[in-house]
Amino acid sequence: MHFMYGKAIHPDWVCMNGNELELHITEGHALNKFTYFVCSHECFNRISKNYQGSCFTRDTITGQTVNKADAVIGLRSKNKPDVVYFANRSSFMKYYNQHAD
Repeated sequence: MHFMYGKAIHPDWVCMNGNELELHITEGHALNKFTYFVCSHECFNRISKNYQGSCFTRDTITGQTVNKADAVIGLRSKNKPDVVYFANRSSFMKYYNQHAD
């Protein structure tokens, strides 16, 4: 996964319930006019029962509330599958410029 670090990750490779990069394509589910990607039906049930807490997060740079379905997604680090969400490409680039090796 280190080769994906610093690159925008397409949401269909992310479980938005667990906030992790998956090694397989995930399934998109429509919820409140947005498409959220999850790795299982159980994960979809979790986000649908806790929409506000599961489908929104903070931009890693600005702290702005971001809908995961609209976010730019990247890896938090090179060695773990944890993802981070950004409101826009500018925040995304700033994060990786600050965390450059």
